[in-house]
Amino acid sequence: MATKTHASQEVGSSVEGFFKNIEEDLQYVTKKLEVEYLARQRTHHANPLELLQRLRVISQQIPAMRDDCESIRCAKQDLIDSCQSLMTSRTTLQRLSQMVDLDLENAHSRVVSEELVQMTNLWNKTTLNPHTA
Repeated sequence: MATKTHASQEVGSSVEGFFKNIEEDLQYVTKKLEVEYLARQRTHHANPLELLQRLRVISQQIPAMRDDCESIRCAKQDLIDSCQSLMTSRTTLQRLSQMVDLDLENAHSRVVSEELVQMTNLWNKTTLNPHTA
C-alpha cells in the first residue's frame, strides 16, 4: 500500500507540475496579449490629453492664419486692380494707335491679352464667391 501511496503522490505531483506549467504558459500568453493590445491601442486611439493639447495649439494659431488669409486676400485684390488698370491702359493705347494708323498688336500680344482677361474674370469670380475656388 505504501507503493500505491507513493505512486499516487508521484502522479499527483506530476499532475500538479503539469497544471503549474499550464498556468505559467497561460500567464505568459496573457501578458503577451496585454502588451500587444496596449501597443495597438496606442497606435489606433488618440490620447484625449494629447488631443486637447493639439486643439489648444491650433486655437492659438487660428488668429495668425486669419491675418495671413486677410493679407493674401488684400494682395489678390491689389493684383486684380493692377491687372484691370493694365487692361484699361492697353485698351486706351490700342484705340490711340488705331487713330494714328499704327498696328501695335501682334498674335502674341492678343494671346497675352486674352489670358489676362480670362484670369481677371476668374479672380473676380473667386473674390465674389470664395467657395467656388
